[in-house]
Amino acid sequence: MPRYYFDVFDGDGITRDEVGIESATQDAAADEAVAAIPDIVHDELPGPPQRNFWVKVRDEAGEYVFIADLKFKADWLKREAIRSPLGNGHSRSGLAETNRVRRPRWGAAGLTLTP
Repeated sequence: MPRYYFDVFDGDGITRDEVGIESATQDAAADEAVAAIPDIVHDELPGPPQRNFWVKVRDEAGEYVFIADLKFKADWLKREAIRSPLGNGHSRSGLAETNRVRRPRWGAAGLTLTP
């Protein structure tokens, strides 16, 4: 059976597979690459709001034969300002507090909002 190698880019750097796995077909090797993407993303997020992840499959000759590529982007559709303790949308200095927003924090238990 042919051996395939799976090089991974996790958004920070490339990890080159030196061991590989045997696979009966190229399609089975491609399925392995695609199945790896969610695990890579799960391990690397949260992080920067725009990231790329990929798994490239090399054959025994060292040539790339397949890529599973995911481009991730997270962005606010609408930002909500936190009101000042005075309740009028203004700080003690008289300036509106528009630069303070609630930021999402993802954890194992899911999405929670923190100030």
